[in-house]
Amino acid sequence: MLKKIKLSSRYFLFLVLIFLSQFTHAEKAESTFYNPISTKRESNNNEFIDKSGPVYAVTLPDIEVNITPSDKGPRQTGITYQLPEPVSNIQLAWKEVTEGYVTRIQLFADQAKHLRFHLRFANRLSSMDIQLRVQGNLDTAPLGPVNQSGIYTSELWLPTTKGDSAELEIFIKSSSYPDSPIFVLDAINFIVVDNTDSSIIPYSQGLAREKEYDLACWSGNSEYNALKKAADATAKIHYITSDGSYICSGTLLNDTSNSFTLWFATAHHCLPDQATASTAELEWFYQATNCDSPQTDSRHEKTSGGAQLLWTDFENDVSFLKLYKKTSGPMQFSGWQTDIEVGDLIWGVHHPKGDHTMVSNGNVAALLQNHKSDEGTRILDEVKFANGGAEGGSSGSGLFSIEGDNSYWKGTLYGGPPGDYQKNSYSHFDRYFSKISGWLKNTAPTPPTTEQISCVFDEYWKSYRYEHAYNANYQEYIYRFNQAYDFYLGVSYTNNHLYYMYGYDGRINDLGPFSDWLKKYGCDSTSNTLTWKIKDLRKNNHYQVNYKFYDIDNDLVWPSNHEIYYIENYNEEYSHVLPCNKGAKICIGGRSGGSYYTGVYWGVDIDNSNGCTDCCSYCDGSTRYFNFVD
Repeated sequence: MLKKIKLSSRYFLFLVLIFLSQFTHAEKAESTFYNPISTKRESNNNEFIDKSGPVYAVTLPDIEVNITPSDKGPRQTGITYQLPEPVSNIQLAWKEVTEGYVTRIQLFADQAKHLRFHLRFANRLSSMDIQLRVQGNLDTAPLGPVNQSGIYTSELWLPTTKGDSAELEIFIKSSSYPDSPIFVLDAINFIVVDNTDSSIIPYSQGLAREKEYDLACWSGNSEYNALKKAADATAKIHYITSDGSYICSGTLLNDTSNSFTLWFATAHHCLPDQATASTAELEWFYQATNCDSPQTDSRHEKTSGGAQLLWTDFENDVSFLKLYKKTSGPMQFSGWQTDIEVGDLIWGVHHPKGDHTMVSNGNVAALLQNHKSDEGTRILDEVKFANGGAEGGSSGSGLFSIEGDNSYWKGTLYGGPPGDYQKNSYSHFDRYFSKISGWLKNTAPTPPTTEQISCVFDEYWKSYRYEHAYNANYQEYIYRFNQAYDFYLGVSYTNNHLYYMYGYDGRINDLGPFSDWLKKYGCDSTSNTLTWKIKDLRKNNHYQVNYKFYDIDNDLVWPSNHEIYYIENYNEEYSHVLPCNKGAKICIGGRSGGSYYTGVYWGVDIDNSNGCTDCCSYCDGSTRYFNFVD
């Protein structure tokens, strides 16, 4: 005869929790390595088109720059100087050259170490071929070209130049003189911080003020291979706000499909909105060649053009973005994992004060702690480092765990208390994973294009004007604001629904799927096509031509990333009908398949790594003819 056993409610709950725990698991992705097709070229298209033409000179006055060093948070590097009298393209003298007009603006600023030009455009540039190049007096070559495919909003911060003077060359492909409003130069990022300071302890580049350890200093450790992956996925971020320029750190993240999409994570207090994210310029592989060496890795490269802010949150102090530009060479995408426990051995990979990539290690001290400030309360994990720490400029950098030769990102750095650079707080990844899992697990809906958002917003309230339509983000929303009615209209990137909110009550109201509004207003343009007709007319065609098509506006490619089109027969026409969004810019890129022609390319090149002046068309149902010629 069996005895009945009476279980206490507390003991029963314990058994239930044990049972449920069997079905919980940490979310995880492995790191991956992107190695593009070789991009060796015969010629350098970065050179100025014409250096003999007219020059418009701008000399900045003596500017008082007060930068207070900070032990924590972003590191300030300069100020934003608004030109009292902006320079318009109408004021400039233009020289007629082959296929268009060119002019230059020369900037002088005696106190500057680096400079950045800011342009504001009168209209979206989808229908204009423009090329921008900049060069500082200490740069070895011009930077660029930046063309219309790399200009995503109505304003642009150009790449950073080196030295106390700089030139900006503007080329416009046009048969008519550019005497209608196109752009104004209205602001300068005046950077006064350089890589030399005799008051700083000379670690690596001499910027970190505390004892830090270069990646190379860990080369004798068993974790080194994993740490190298984490370091290669880490970038130094330069960004600009209304009051100055700053440095933070961030991490390139992989997704579960190994799609090579440029998902990027940093701190909310670094890139809190789209306006700031658009200014981002990133440095990759900024690593010392040896422990404590001032020499920098030969792979070091900058990318500019900013990023699309997908989701941001104050309480977790996280911003999740999609970068616009890859590097010209290989890229490392970090793995990630959501689980973390008190006592775990962890590693911080960061750029303290903007120095070379440094690596710190320690243990998790506490989870989900409240951190109160004048701005509000953040909920963060606490870490205590034993070797190295974090400083100003480290903000936004990744926290990692190591398993064998693999590293896993765990969250972003917020900062720590003054006076203790080894005590720091990081975001708790599992707390917000559900907010960004759609991108990291490739289940998020395809976001609407800028043109579709603009069309719906315009039609929803035709009688009202909106200022700065695309510079506003709140968490996953991109929105417009009508001040007169205290009314917000926005789209969520997490579910592609349209929402509205009145500022006085703060309630967000769901208007349903954005796709319904696209159809309602006739903004659904997915049925458009662009037809390309291709021929190989090279006289010396011993090697076949390989080619692909790229939708610049929507980040699409034909055929898929791992396939190519090719031409077999001379003068035979090949036709491609590409489905596309109305108005989308689609470019062709090709390269010869033979080793003798490894430096020869056409259009934007086979990997979309180059600019062009006549290789793109717009999706409008038309037919475009393109010939490969010697």
